[in-house]
Amino acid sequence: PGRVDQRRDDPARPDDAAEKYIQTVSCFTGPVLKKIRQMRGLSVEEIAERTKIRKAYIEYLEEEQFTFLPAPVYVKGFVTMIAGMLDLPPQRVAEDYMDQYRGGRSA
Repeated sequence: PGRVDQRRDDPARPDDAAEKYIQTVSCFTGPVLKKIRQMRGLSVEEIAERTKIRKAYIEYLEEEQFTFLPAPVYVKGFVTMIAGMLDLPPQRVAEDYMDQYRGGRSA
């Protein structure tokens, strides 16, 4: 008796902070995906293990090191899977990221 569920009453819960941050995002870039992943408490290793995407590719995606990434069809698939794991809208995230990818590859 008298026990309080601290998760419900804690305003600084990571998911709450992540949700507030996501609402402010206008474009899902690599650094934005990295920040959301960190706010959700997931490591690169966890994402790699669950999605079977190489850890290096996840890091390249987050750092927008486009020259080290494979063909666009693979990049779009990777971003779509990662978005799903981060509870983000996969199609929007993929569209935003691929716009950055195409611009970065031609620069």
